[in-house]
Amino acid sequence: MTLAIDKLRISTTYLRRLAREHPQPQTVLKELGFANITPRDTATVPLADYFELLRSVDRCRRDRGWHLGIGLRTADHFHGPLTYALMSAPTIGHGLEAFSHYISIRAPHFECTIRQADLHHFIVLNETIDLGDVRRILFEVGFSVFHDYVGSAGDVNLAAATLYLAHTKKPNDAYYADGFNCSVHFAHPENALAIPSAWTALPNPQYDELMWENALAQCETALAAQRPANTLNRTRSYVEMTLKHDPKSLCIENAAAELNMSVRTLIRRLQV
Repeated sequence: MTLAIDKLRISTTYLRRLAREHPQPQTVLKELGFANITPRDTATVPLADYFELLRSVDRCRRDRGWHLGIGLRTADHFHGPLTYALMSAPTIGHGLEAFSHYISIRAPHFECTIRQADLHHFIVLNETIDLGDVRRILFEVGFSVFHDYVGSAGDVNLAAATLYLAHTKKPNDAYYADGFNCSVHFAHPENALAIPSAWTALPNPQYDELMWENALAQCETALAAQRPANTLNRTRSYVEMTLKHDPKSLCIENAAAELNMSVRTLIRRLQV
């Protein structure tokens, strides 16, 4: 966790969607100073304000699982250029890799890595800042997006997947069975969604080569517009994960491939 929350911003699309979960959406937006917030997806607000709204909504809701539906809007451009990448990817694996590479352009508080072990792919989320009292909600929202994508993009039985969460479950938390169609384990060393590796090769019936290439280009442009520290953070995460699980594979070529850029581009961004 190396980033400062005061330097991070998030799309107003997420803020407006979250506000609708509050019993008085316009009032709470006005209190935060966003009464006339722009509907443009490219507009952003401070991440700290998004977190404050998240706390406000959570205090008003009696159902602790209310948050699981706020990220499930892939089909209507809810996730910006990542939506197009997910919808047009050649396979489920390609879509997941795109989300892993570019997650910071939509959720700067997360970094994502994917590793393979024991015939499973593990989609691992780590926080880039201290998420504090909204940690449970944000991790579960993040995995609900992955869970929804895998279930909608391929003909799979989600019961074969497993969700691992680092936080503990309260005795009265009964929403997991409805929110995730797979087994959920708590108090785990990491936050990860494990899916059978065979799923990553499943073709996407909506694959569109031109849309896929354009979507990746838009994602890369958005990523490049972020501060150089983002590349440093992603590189550090890759090095730490590789040293832990496969140290012999650590090299700059593999690091560049993981970050979806050329070796020359990686070196240039790390030198900034």
